[in-house]
Amino acid sequence: MTPLLKTCYLAFVVLLANPTVVIADYLEVRRNAYIYSEADRRSPPLQYIDLEEATEPVRLSLAAGGLKNGYYKVHLPNGTRSGWVYKSLVRRFPGAPAQKAIDVTNSPR
Repeated sequence: MTPLLKTCYLAFVVLLANPTVVIADYLEVRRNAYIYSEADRRSPPLQYIDLEEATEPVRLSLAAGGLKNGYYKVHLPNGTRSGWVYKSLVRRFPGAPAQKAIDVTNSPR
């Protein structure tokens, strides 16, 4: 077996063993939204997304596939942390976003 084939086989086995490794869906923010540190409105906000300040659609990549208390776990637009956004403020789409998510603000309000 060649080294390339071994690497591909190993990657395939890892994905089969843990199917949550790759989450290809993304969310598009439809209303102004806070991204919270936990899946609870009372938790500290990490970031506020104000759509009036955004010049392009704000897209967030999913950090986990399912919902927790009605919240999606997402990567923050700057990509350094993850947080939680409420499901009624976003719309979920399959696949990777057409363009990179934009950073509309760096701090919570």
